[in-house]
Amino acid sequence: MCMGSDDAGELSMSTCDRTDQQKWNISNKSVLRNAATDRCLDGGDDGTLRTIECDSSDRQKWTVSGDSSVLRNVASDRCLSGSGSGGPHLSDCSDNGSEEGKWKISEEEFELRDVTTDLCLESNESGQVYTFSCNEGDYQRWDISGENSTLHNMKTRLCLKDTDSPLEKGYQLQTSECDEGDAQKWKTASPSDR
Repeated sequence: MCMGSDDAGELSMSTCDRTDQQKWNISNKSVLRNAATDRCLDGGDDGTLRTIECDSSDRQKWTVSGDSSVLRNVASDRCLSGSGSGGPHLSDCSDNGSEEGKWKISEEEFELRDVTTDLCLESNESGQVYTFSCNEGDYQRWDISGENSTLHNMKTRLCLKDTDSPLEKGYQLQTSECDEGDAQKWKTASPSDR
């Protein structure tokens, strides 16, 4: 499954299909930018995952390494998870031995693929973050640049942000205009470094 983004900034996990919605540019600042929307993956001040305009804030910075990686938000110190009924969200980073919260990050296609569901992280122009079948679309392409950096959606140009809101109130993650705040900064780590 691959994570993708649509024009509204919504992220989804879906079967990988190599469309631009599921392509994410990973750059040397750990920013995930979606290829279709040109927006960055943003953890949000209230914990809501979305894509928004890239702003280099900590909410949009992610750390990536290894075959499968854990993406930890700098502001909340919680990890990106694509599994579960609420769609992409932040959860505790503890390693319980499961594949939940692990992502395959393709530097060739710039997509973030959930190891558990095989869906890609996606966002749309309105900042919603969800997972959807991987399709190589720009809404699923993310630019990840450097340590403690942003996840910038390449299509929407918005950054993934932790909105710091409880999942039951709606999207915990969204994308928004990129800024320098910690809610848009992310670190990558191997699953054993949770």
